[in-house]
Amino acid sequence: MNHTMGDRVPSSAEFHAAISDGFAFLTENHGFRKGFSSVNDFEVSFAHDRCVIRVFGGGYGQMAWMEVSFDGRNVPYYLLLPSPRTRHFPSTDSPQLDDLREISALLRDECGGLLIDPVRFAESAWQAEQDAADAAQRRRDADPKGTFFSRADALWKNKKWADLHEHLTSSSYPLSAAWTERLSQAHEHTRNQ
Repeated sequence: MNHTMGDRVPSSAEFHAAISDGFAFLTENHGFRKGFSSVNDFEVSFAHDRCVIRVFGGGYGQMAWMEVSFDGRNVPYYLLLPSPRTRHFPSTDSPQLDDLREISALLRDECGGLLIDPVRFAESAWQAEQDAADAAQRRRDADPKGTFFSRADALWKNKKWADLHEHLTSSSYPLSAAWTERLSQAHEHTRNQ
């Protein structure tokens, strides 16, 4: 969501009113208990058995987000959402309140499994997370040269000169003129440290 400096910052009372309006279905229909943070006025939790949904406001009134956990373990619920997602409500002058409305609609309309069978929902999300990690590893394994130069690029950008020098000199891949120049610069920086 694109926010501008002219966006309105909601008060704590407005934040809590939006939570009460948007998330009432959790307590009324699904047996969640609402809780409040003792240190953050812009944090509300909903707990049911081993599942906790936490809703936060942040960014000086510019955003809100949700975290879901089961038995204290983060549940990457977003991996189970349809993509691309469309907004449920039009934007207003308060991005944080807009985000709260979207999060409550997301929970109500697209995360029904979390509310009906939290164990299965959490296990499905964890499996989706593992599947994504496995797919990423397969891509890295299928393209070792790409992985090698991606790591070299990250070292270059983070100015990790000694690590970059060691990484490039251990290469079994021929270095382009640009990478040869970067190796020379890394060597120079390493010598001057």
